[in-house]
Amino acid sequence: MNCVFQNEIANLYFCNQEEYERIKKDFTEVAYLLCAKNPFHKDIVGYDGNCPKDHPEYLYAYRPDNHILALNMVDANDKKYFSDKMISAGIDFIGNELNCGRNVVVVCNKAESRSPTMCLIYLISIGAFDKSISHNELVKKFKEVAPEWNPRNGILEYALDYFCKWRKG
Repeated sequence: MNCVFQNEIANLYFCNQEEYERIKKDFTEVAYLLCAKNPFHKDIVGYDGNCPKDHPEYLYAYRPDNHILALNMVDANDKKYFSDKMISAGIDFIGNELNCGRNVVVVCNKAESRSPTMCLIYLISIGAFDKSISHNELVKKFKEVAPEWNPRNGILEYALDYFCKWRKG
């Protein structure tokens, strides 16, 4: 499991599917943000193939008793697959769970793209970066704490757009 910005947020982590399967039984006071349609969102909502777009849990499924939020997130090369509503739900979930004193583990299949980038977006949302840094500096700074970070174009573009909006905000 990788700790994100240990000095600022000691209890925000990201990991891959294999690590999640191993740790989910052993840790208490942990919340999980699951950033993958397959298998997490599909398993939690209970569908095969694609979730109907009119389903109330199409974008995300929240299971408060288990401290789990599963996002219907695919590792796409186009940012159109990452909606503001879905990302905002993830940001709010992380913040709320951290405020309750829980460790938060953000999970995707390989822990290279979606889960670390959701951590990055959360850090942007709470002002963990100086607004004067460039996109390149942001990427470099995040790579220092997450060297295995290898985001697909879609989520990277979404994160950089989010950073621009935050800087203007």
